[in-house]
Amino acid sequence: RHWAGFMTASGQKPMALDMSIRPHCDRPPHAGRCPHYDRLTEPPGVRVMELGKTAAVDWLLGTWPSSGPMLAVVEGFSGLGKSDLARQVQRAWHGPSVSISATEAGTDADSLLLDMALGLEEAGSGTMANSANGDLRAGLANLFNENALVIIDDFEDCLDEDTGTPSTDLVNLLRTLDGRHGCGRLLLISTREPLLSPVPVERIRLSPPSAGEAETHLAELLALEGLVNEVAPESRTDVVNWLGRNPRAIRSFVACLRYEPLEQLMELRPDQWALEEVASPALVAQLEEGFVKKTLGRLAREDLGLLQGLATYRRPFPIDAIRAFRGQVAIERQIDSLRSRFLLSRSGSRYSLNPVARRIALRQLRSGPRSWIRAHSRSADYYLPRALQGVSRVQLLP
Repeated sequence: RHWAGFMTASGQKPMALDMSIRPHCDRPPHAGRCPHYDRLTEPPGVRVMELGKTAAVDWLLGTWPSSGPMLAVVEGFSGLGKSDLARQVQRAWHGPSVSISATEAGTDADSLLLDMALGLEEAGSGTMANSANGDLRAGLANLFNENALVIIDDFEDCLDEDTGTPSTDLVNLLRTLDGRHGCGRLLLISTREPLLSPVPVERIRLSPPSAGEAETHLAELLALEGLVNEVAPESRTDVVNWLGRNPRAIRSFVACLRYEPLEQLMELRPDQWALEEVASPALVAQLEEGFVKKTLGRLAREDLGLLQGLATYRRPFPIDAIRAFRGQVAIERQIDSLRSRFLLSRSGSRYSLNPVARRIALRQLRSGPRSWIRAHSRSADYYLPRALQGVSRVQLLP
């Protein structure tokens, strides 16, 4: 199994295609460092737009395609809904589009290019896959002559821990694309501020919801779950500030509120409640992980087993991928169970796990080697034949 047509930056063909199982990222929540966006320093002359989610989507679908630069970055701390924003933009985009994760694809330019080509081929666009001699860089350049959208989520994983800069190879790729006069667009989603000079870029810093918006979100979730009386109206401002006005943390809180009263949940971080101000992203991340652990601990054994299996999928998955873990067993109840606890979400025909729940589930799987191997074997049985078909279409196999 060799990569017959794919050329690296050096012009050499890579070594054998690695079909082994790669370990997943299992980093704990960052404690106050730049990945959670406590440090914000823009290079001189760089404009940063502070926008809410709706305004950001409107700009990305309105102004950006017609008059913006090739490259845009949406920055903001974890849980604000950046990935959901990207999905909204992709669904409404008029032209070929692909969304990949730097965490899952790999952080070097060649790995990102390969995942782009496979994703586009799966979506029905062969512009990259059919490039001459399997040159994916040339294929991406051709793609940007079309009204194409490429989204790279989790771009913070491509950045140097200290400097916030991507690799020289990746910067050079961005400069090559910027030099073209096509209408293609590249959207980077990051929890950190990427330093991309000298590539022209439009930056959007995604703002947390206002206190009123966060309280409305909490009230809607409480009503949906029949928990309106669990949080008194006069306490809701304090609750959303305790949760950093973070939408995902608010959902995780409501899931726990089914089983434990507010007073008991406050014991997770009583010092944070006493601050009487909007909590920092680092503190919210710790609190959210505590909520999700509690929710996972109350799942039925078969539901937890399914969630752990789904955690091995490296990208959003269709319902057939869920059935791969349950055989002929009806899965509707289990899907409803996970979705009602905000552990599983659906966008179109694809499902994805709450990223905090996924990280914890992988950690649990890793503690039992047999469970780890069994779960990965089942996910490989589903995805490997499809991946090999895609790889052969991208001319990586003879």
